[in-house]
Amino acid sequence: MLRWTVLVLGLLLSGLGTAIADYGLGAQDRVRIRIVEWRPGKSEAIEWLPLNGEYTVAASGIVSVPMLGEFRVEGLSPSAFSEALADRLQKRAGFVNKPDVSVEVIQYRPFYIVGAVDKPGEYYFRPGTTVLQAVGIAGGLYRPADGGLLRLERDRITAVGLVDAARLDLQRGLIRKSRLEAELAGRTTFDLPEGVSGREAQRSRADEMALAQARAQMLAAQIDNSAGLQAILSSQVRSLEQKIAVQDKQLEISRRELKEVSGLVGRGLAVTSREFSLERIVAEMESKRLDFEMAALNARQDIKKSEQSATDLRNDLRTRIVTDLADTVSAIEQARAKLRTAEDLITEASVVAPRAMLDRQRGAQGGVRPGYTVIRKGRGSAISVDETAALEPGDVLRVELTVQPGSTAADERRDEAAIR
Repeated sequence: MLRWTVLVLGLLLSGLGTAIADYGLGAQDRVRIRIVEWRPGKSEAIEWLPLNGEYTVAASGIVSVPMLGEFRVEGLSPSAFSEALADRLQKRAGFVNKPDVSVEVIQYRPFYIVGAVDKPGEYYFRPGTTVLQAVGIAGGLYRPADGGLLRLERDRITAVGLVDAARLDLQRGLIRKSRLEAELAGRTTFDLPEGVSGREAQRSRADEMALAQARAQMLAAQIDNSAGLQAILSSQVRSLEQKIAVQDKQLEISRRELKEVSGLVGRGLAVTSREFSLERIVAEMESKRLDFEMAALNARQDIKKSEQSATDLRNDLRTRIVTDLADTVSAIEQARAKLRTAEDLITEASVVAPRAMLDRQRGAQGGVRPGYTVIRKGRGSAISVDETAALEPGDVLRVELTVQPGSTAADERRDEAAIR
């Protein structure tokens, strides 16, 4: 049977793009993991539900999976990631055969478009997206109209609001991350992260500390209850052991008396009814002793269960903290990306778009031509492309309009129609 199943899109990008089948995972990608163990003896497939789910690649290129730890997936294909998951799970769980693991990219990291477009910003990537399609997604080339400066001011105010919201999300995420790291270290108090300050930050810190203290108190109460139950059971065991010791003494006396009476009956000096009565007493005492031993054994088993319950409570809380920390780190990186995009939008509304509008007005008798450059991680520099080039997740597409003094109005309309 096919041991590895990797559910990824097999579409091929042209131009600058690479084959999605060979796609290398990166920050902000979201993947769905599914793990299934086939048990031949029962002819059934068991899903590992605690591990199955959706995960976001952090800015560090790491995906944290509960119980399996961290995986550095930056640049790995989904199939390579699934192999790494299966290998580690096989070692941790002691499987003879590797479990079936599938990794599916359900949301690619976004691309960004800035410059002379109607709606610059962050957009989710879809396989096969070209430069021309990206411009269309962003509302087409920027076209100043009556009241254009008023619209630019409105865009600038909106972008400022987005910056404030992104900064607030980033601040809250950093404070939450500090709280979770403190909980992992067994503390309920923590200082504000470096660079985070202000009244709102202090309120967020107080809320997070209250949450950490509430969780710690709940865990402590549950463990105290478990410890109290263990103390009661231990006292019960000691009492039963004392009863067993007393029963042993009485049993020893009854056995000696039975032995003496049996000797007398053998010599005809005592009646057999006395012997039968003593045998019944000895049997009842032995049965009662067995009951005491069984009760003590059950109490010891309950003590073990209570101790394991306390351990499970601690492990469950730690697993929740680790999962929350991974989600928080991902949210922090997303907030940082949104903040960068919002800051670019402010620059766009304050500088780039007004300049483009003036250029369009100056070149009204000639026309403009769009130019496209792509900034891609790992390349280090901008790449000039045409409208048919394929984009990749994480690309930054910059659109610039160049005034063509010698062009006619008809040429301008033809160029804009081609872009649309």
